[in-house]
Amino acid sequence: MNSEFEEWSAGHVVDFHEWAGKEGRMNASTAAARGSAVKRVFEYVYGEEWPSQSVKDLDEADLFLRFRNKAKFDVTPKSMETYEGRFTKAIESYTLFNKDQTAWAQSLRTNTRAPRSGKADKKKESETQAQQQSKVTEPEMGGRDEQVPEGLTRYPFPLQGGVQAQLYLPTKGLTGPDVKRLTAYLQSLVMEEQPALMAGSPQE
Repeated sequence: MNSEFEEWSAGHVVDFHEWAGKEGRMNASTAAARGSAVKRVFEYVYGEEWPSQSVKDLDEADLFLRFRNKAKFDVTPKSMETYEGRFTKAIESYTLFNKDQTAWAQSLRTNTRAPRSGKADKKKESETQAQQQSKVTEPEMGGRDEQVPEGLTRYPFPLQGGVQAQLYLPTKGLTGPDVKRLTAYLQSLVMEEQPALMAGSPQE
C-alpha cells in the first residue's frame, strides 16, 4: 500500500481503508465510510494538522469528547454516534492488519460468513447480507442521511436566505489548483442583485 503519510498516523489509516476497498480486501462502501469517519473526527479536533496525528495508544474517550464539543453545532447526536462507531472499527481493523494480516483477513470472513442454523438464523443471515450489500450512507450534518459517492465527503455550506448548499469533495482533500478552479467556477455563478426601485421612480 502506497501512502504519503507515516504508519500509525490518521492519514495512513484513511489511505489504508481506501486501499482495502479498492483492492477488494474489504467491502468498498464500508471501507470508505470508516475512512471518512476517521478523517472527520480528527479534522474537527485538529484541523489541517489531522493527517499527522498518531493513532497509537489513542484515548478514544477523550478524542470523542473533544469531537462532540467542536462539532455540536454541525453534527446531530445520532450522526456523532455513527461516526464514533465507524471510527472505532476503523482503528481496530487497522491495528489488527498491522499486527497480523492473516488474522485480519480471517476476521473479515468471519464477519461476513458466520455459520448459522435454523430458519430464524437463516433469516438473520439473509438480512445481514442484504445490509452489507446495501450502500453505506454518510451521516448527515443537519439531521438526515443520504448516500455519498465513494471517495467523497459531503460538506454543508450555509447560504444567505436560509439555504444550505451541499459540497461533495474528495475525502483526501483538494489540491491548490483544484481550489483555484473551483473558486473560478463558483464566481462564474454569481448573480448580481437588482437594486430595488425607489418609490415614484420610472421603470426602464
